[in-house]
Amino acid sequence: MSYLESDRLIKISYLVQIIDCYKMFKFVILKYCSSPYLWKTKPQLSGRPKMHFQWNITLNHPHQMPNFLLSRKLMDNQKATIPYLAERLTKELVEHIAKSLPKLEEQIDKKLEQTKRKLKNLGDGVPQDQGQMTNFLIEKITKFNSLLFEVARAEEVVEEGNTRVFTKIRSEFSKWKTQLDKKANKLDEHLRDEVEEFAQTRRGKELPGFVNYKTFEGIVKQHIQDMEEPAVLLLKNVAEIIRCNVNKIATSHFEAFPNLLRVTKVHMEDLREQENKNAEEKLHWQFSMEKTVYSQDCLYSYQLNAVKQRGTSFVLAMNADLKEMAHHVSAYFKLASDRLANQVPLIIQYHLLDQYVGRLHIATMGILGEGHVITRLLQEDSNKSRDREALMGSVERLRKARQLLAKSVLI
Repeated sequence: MSYLESDRLIKISYLVQIIDCYKMFKFVILKYCSSPYLWKTKPQLSGRPKMHFQWNITLNHPHQMPNFLLSRKLMDNQKATIPYLAERLTKELVEHIAKSLPKLEEQIDKKLEQTKRKLKNLGDGVPQDQGQMTNFLIEKITKFNSLLFEVARAEEVVEEGNTRVFTKIRSEFSKWKTQLDKKANKLDEHLRDEVEEFAQTRRGKELPGFVNYKTFEGIVKQHIQDMEEPAVLLLKNVAEIIRCNVNKIATSHFEAFPNLLRVTKVHMEDLREQENKNAEEKLHWQFSMEKTVYSQDCLYSYQLNAVKQRGTSFVLAMNADLKEMAHHVSAYFKLASDRLANQVPLIIQYHLLDQYVGRLHIATMGILGEGHVITRLLQEDSNKSRDREALMGSVERLRKARQLLAKSVLI
């Protein structure tokens, strides 16, 4: 809120009270001075109007008699006099002001809090001393890095209605787990056709109930590789969430210093692209390693027994060799999907949050050693300087208004 708005608030409150006073005065006049006296303007020789009242009652209008008698009675009881009206109006005005003060006080407190918050966001002005300017720049960058570390630790303070960054990322990770589960649930449907096609075209000398390992390995690899593209899409979604929030923090923190903001964003974008590339490479490596079919014996045996006990609807209609193949494929894919459900989010979180924030901290602290002129980095936007002065004036005026209201309430 600007200083003009704060002044306008106080003036409007006074104006509203004056209007209310006028309405009450008019009401009292009409209520207690209803009489056949009418004010008229009669011209004089000098051309200047002169106010006088004229008796305007006749016996031909009997309906005017009650008003006349009432006015006469009020005059006799001294209730239609200026002193009485002044006393009555003062009493009404005092009661009205007493009722309006708490609400006006609440409005001023709210505006004062909003103005202080805006002033805090703008921060203090840049010091003039060279040594103090260096310390000011270091503190500014350190505060920015601390905000980023809070985001990485999922400890940042958010306003009501907003969501923490890692909460959004966790939601994306949950969607990834859901995709893997859906793939596992639909695996039985795909396996029926694949296993039947194997039995008809590539079955060797195996007796019923024996599994051809090469065929099993090929089916497993294909289903795991189908999840590589969704994993890369997950990486892009998380990267966009982090990019938007880090840009928002930087813009808000360095808003008053456009040159410093520009230099910081250069480091932000360079490091973001590097870590995105590193994370994507790690994901491809992970899926390349998944082509090597492997599991601990105890884990695989446990999962295989669980699949056999659970059973599937189509396995019951198969012969022994097809049943056995379906059991092994389902058991191994369950183990692999559980591994990917954890490993993919770990890779993304490590590069896009931990590594990115850590490297950005080092890069921003190194701005001082890059040959930049400190005075240029801390060159403040002229509009922000004027806004700070205006907000400081508004805070001072609102405080004075608050003190006056407090004294009025005490009185």
